Amino acid sequence: MIQVSVYECFVRCLFLTSLILLVLGAAPDTFCQVAAHKYVPGRIAAIKTDEQVLELIRPFGWEFEEAVLGDSAAAAYRPYRFTRFAVRGAQTWFKADFDHNGLPDLLVLARRKDIPFVFCVLDMGSKFQVARNFANGVRRRQPVARVVVRNGQDLLEYADFARWRGRGGKLTDRRTSLLSFVAGGFVEYNHRPVLCQVRQLTYESFYAYHQTVRTRIAVKGDSIQFWEQCTDRLDSTRNSQAQQRKLLMPAQRQQLVQLLSYINYSALRNNYGSIHVNHTTHVELTVENEHGEKKSIDDLNGYGTMGLGRLYALLRELASP
Repeated sequence: MIQVSVYECFVRCLFLTSLILLVLGAAPDTFCQVAAHKYVPGRIAAIKTDEQVLELIRPFGWEFEEAVLGDSAAAAYRPYRFTRFAVRGAQTWFKADFDHNGLPDLLVLARRKDIPFVFCVLDMGSKFQVARNFANGVRRRQPVARVVVRNGQDLLEYADFARWRGRGGKLTDRRTSLLSFVAGGFVEYNHRPVLCQVRQLTYESFYAYHQTVRTRIAVKGDSIQFWEQCTDRLDSTRNSQAQQRKLLMPAQRQQLVQLLSYINYSALRNNYGSIHVNHTTHVELTVENEHGEKKSIDDLNGYGTMGLGRLYALLRELASP
């Protein structure tokens, strides 16, 4: 067995898991990014041209450096030209307040290479955050989105098609979702969330590719505990473990409770997925409320709902050093 420090092991396992999921598209929330360049207050509010949008997004990474806007981007959205998602004229970016903090954000419908590239840039008041956890390029294709308003809130209406085409190359299985930005990511819109109180929560996951990765995150009261074991599938002696326990800050616990309340976890199905797909993460989630009532969810491939996906990602964020 390889001996490494707990912290080094924790960082290594967390990084490896995130990298694998990013490549395979098993966890849409790995596509949430925080802009690395200097934050400028009011910068989005002042944007008036495509050039200013490109200047904002290019420091975000190589994909954003290749983004194209305007007339040149519109061709990537031709499958929607006779729908409410049609890109009209050269307008491929839109302002809205998705995170409801009084500061305008951006929805961008760009083109990268010959494919649509849809994402949001949010002005969080202290940093810019890029969010596109609604898209999964491995399982779905041809994304598009538009801004809609419901009950005075700016929301994101998102659509895409199945990854595999039908006869004659026809796009199939178009899906549309109405999404709200909650607790750091977009989740299914709930027009009437009910506040819940959580006594404890347990998240357990299993993932296998070149390594098997078993993870357990437990929240009880104001404490969160992380445990993870990584084992080489071809050599079981190459085994490492990481463990950490820490206190949740009041704002962190509030964020977790807010998300659980918004997705209405108690009303979700008990099971998601009937056939396990290779190289996806099997998740078992148990939540106990203040009355001792338990809700268990078996998510066979780790993408039961967008709200659950955001919950899994948030738990990892809260458990990280």
